Amino acid sequence: MATVPGTRTWSVGEDITASRLNLELRDALDFLLTDHPHCHVSDTTGTTMTNGTSTLVPFDGETYDNDTMHSTVTNNSRVNFTTAGLYEIMARVTITGGTTITTMDLNVRLNSAGSSSGGTSIRTQPWDTGGSLKMAELYFHRPFAAADYIEVFLQQSSGANRTTSATTIGTMVQARWIATA
Repeated sequence: MATVPGTRTWSVGEDITASRLNLELRDALDFLLTDHPHCHVSDTTGTTMTNGTSTLVPFDGETYDNDTMHSTVTNNSRVNFTTAGLYEIMARVTITGGTTITTMDLNVRLNSAGSSSGGTSIRTQPWDTGGSLKMAELYFHRPFAAADYIEVFLQQSSGANRTTSATTIGTMVQARWIATA
């Protein structure tokens, strides 16, 4: 869990010392510029999306994760928020192949324990693809408590099972801490 730096009110006449500048300015800037919690997880093997069924998307790859937000082994469908705060989230699922897909429904759920009806749906978006677009994407900001997690579910209606894109940018979630909540 990252430590979010606190703020301090200075008094008139206080001396500025190197230790105060390091603790109260440098460390806070380091957190904001480099150490704030963030991760990028992806489905690098491709997942079968059953036609007409809401399917949990696992993420077996990580491009980066600096706050123990994800495990590629245990509950790899989860992005965990170990540091409370306001996060910027981007979730994307891309379906491969040339078959027409009539609709896709992307659903990001909070604390759902792998169930498409569990927890709380925090963002959902139906996509009428018209047959050409095979990608669904959500982008949002939301506060999370420490120990919250999100999971991504997709339902597609192509008439057959389809597979997700097995690339780091095709099917993925990015989460980035942006402020205290």
